[in-house]
Amino acid sequence: MWRSVVPGTRPASCFRKSPLAFLIGTALAGNACLAASGDETTTLGAVIVSATRTETTVDSVPTTVTAISAENIARRLPHDEAALFEDEPDVVVARDLRRFGASSVNIRGIEGNRVLQQVDGVRLPDYYNGGGPSNATTSSSNSPEFDFLKRVEVLRGPASSLYGSDALGGVVSYLTLAP
Repeated sequence: MWRSVVPGTRPASCFRKSPLAFLIGTALAGNACLAASGDETTTLGAVIVSATRTETTVDSVPTTVTAISAENIARRLPHDEAALFEDEPDVVVARDLRRFGASSVNIRGIEGNRVLQQVDGVRLPDYYNGGGPSNATTSSSNSPEFDFLKRVEVLRGPASSLYGSDALGGVVSYLTLAP
């Protein structure tokens, strides 16, 4: 039962059904169906990653993997690792003052020697300079030049069963262009 604000009057209906509105809605819905059934299809190329030590597509990898292609690297124009990974979730690169300014990749809160970095399957060495402040280097990059990269793959989460004890937090793989 409806009650109106003013006694003795009919309540105003906000949603009155109008035959004209019904016809317009039906006509527009038909056009939307025709537009959705166009002949244009977009096929995206498969992204091949080596997160399982064999090249597979990103869809079939059981872990969280991101592949940054050479085109994306060229578009981002990174000047260091922090700029390369700034759009990647759960990946942070910070300079470590204990390592004389060298950068360290942090994946999901784990960093240091628990995140494996490799170039074409070869592990990057841990950065250490015991020469004191007078001998300190401020080289922030232990990664290859970004202009020579074909792809950068970031595997988030534990991968020690495939890559060894250094891959507890994740793996950053730099794949270079063929010579």
